Amino acid sequence: MNRKLIVLGSDNLAAVHIGSMEAPSTDATRQVFSGWETATETTMQKTVGGVPVWDDGHGNETAAADCPDGHTAVMIDVPTATKKFFQSVDPTTGVEIDGYVDANTGGDLTPPANYSGGYYIVVTKDVLDENRNSIDLYPVFAEARWIRFDTGKSGNGASYVPSTYLLTSNHTQGGEGQYNSTYFATKLNVSSRPGYEFKGWYADAVMDINTGELTNVPSASNPNPANPATQITDGNGNVVSSSFVKYNSESKKTYELHDGKLYVYEELDSITLYALWEPKTVDYTVVYWLENANDSNYALMTYTTKQGISGEMTAAAPLASDSAIRSHPTAQRIRATN
Repeated sequence: MNRKLIVLGSDNLAAVHIGSMEAPSTDATRQVFSGWETATETTMQKTVGGVPVWDDGHGNETAAADCPDGHTAVMIDVPTATKKFFQSVDPTTGVEIDGYVDANTGGDLTPPANYSGGYYIVVTKDVLDENRNSIDLYPVFAEARWIRFDTGKSGNGASYVPSTYLLTSNHTQGGEGQYNSTYFATKLNVSSRPGYEFKGWYADAVMDINTGELTNVPSASNPNPANPATQITDGNGNVVSSSFVKYNSESKKTYELHDGKLYVYEELDSITLYALWEPKTVDYTVVYWLENANDSNYALMTYTTKQGISGEMTAAAPLASDSAIRSHPTAQRIRATN
């Protein structure tokens, strides 16, 4: 538990910077901090002139707990304290947002001229008096799921892509549904690899541990693999426009693609995306060296540039002819010394 001293000014107000305070998640793999809220909303029985009021079963208020027509009267509750949610960070990034908010009403206020950003709540003496000279705030966590990236076989030269998280889209979040949670991703980070072109991220892919290749991605040689992987992004990291829904064993959505957006749901534990690499045609140089007669040194004889596919065995360049070797300056010098 953290405490922050509130010092009221001459106007009986205090602006408290709560955006710099964050609570650790109780489930770091599934929830992210999104802000603070006041105590749970409470209620009490409605009274009129000190007399308890009941619903007579027909939507009418009555002072009698029993109704003459046999209906059971229902106690009418009215709120005594309203829960307020202060979204001090952007839950999609974890970064503090700007805000200057009335702690009593939750409404936005006009910040003073010296305000330089950050999330503040403005507390009044009346609020502190009502709460025994303190105000208690409780952390709010949003449901989120981690997306992990696998770039292939270890040591293949691909650049690292750190894991990221995406808020779930099952329902509104923030305490009692304080803000909309229709969250989605339209673009994901990409990787790069020398000699290869990144062709996108795939879910539910099977990777050959020896080669690092994805074996269940449709290709010209295997257009209909068993249990094919699902393409999530193109080579630029943009979520593909195709529609697809992944269900779990209980027929509940775990993730979804729709109109170039990726949605994840609470039923998903986590998701790993695999990189698809396409080898490029690259240039390589074959160099021939000519050894001298004393076997003590080499001189450059010739070289040639060839092309090949990344990851494939290089083809040897044609050997130089005997006449070319004999006419090489190094060979001429060798004959001259003999």
